[in-house]
Amino acid sequence: MIAARHDRGLARVQYLGGAVLSGRPEWRILVGSGSHKVLDTGFTLDHTSGLPVIPSSSLKGVVRTYAQAVEEAPADLINHLLGEDDENAPPGDLIFFDGVPTTPPVVERDVLNPLHSDYYRGQSAAAMEKISARPTFFVALGRESHFSFAVASRSRDSDAVEQGAEWLAQA
Repeated sequence: MIAARHDRGLARVQYLGGAVLSGRPEWRILVGSGSHKVLDTGFTLDHTSGLPVIPSSSLKGVVRTYAQAVEEAPADLINHLLGEDDENAPPGDLIFFDGVPTTPPVVERDVLNPLHSDYYRGQSAAAMEKISARPTFFVALGRESHFSFAVASRSRDSDAVEQGAEWLAQA
């Protein structure tokens, strides 16, 4: 099922003249937590296969932040490739695809350990060290989870695809 999903996506990207990259997280990742969906599992699931994915919107956001903060790319280039940061603006030239697993994903247990939970809930006037932590356990995708990422150009501009793939790989 994983190979079939990957092959379908690869064929679509190749048809569009896009670039495909592969990678894995440096540590556990949690994408989609707090999405307020009925099956909020701590990560985003593909609607058809039920496999965890890294949403294209997350990838595009990471690339935008990388291009602005690290590359310090000109705003007009970022807006042309990624679209303006406005819901009413037209989309940019680049199309990002969901990051899909290329091997069975590794799911690991992780913990959020708020040290001053009573303070943040408004039940304590100060963040005192005597307040006990209340660990919250959840599942995350482990660093041995391998994914395929893809980017293509609406105008089939190979230079745009190359720039988008470079930013995505670096981000």
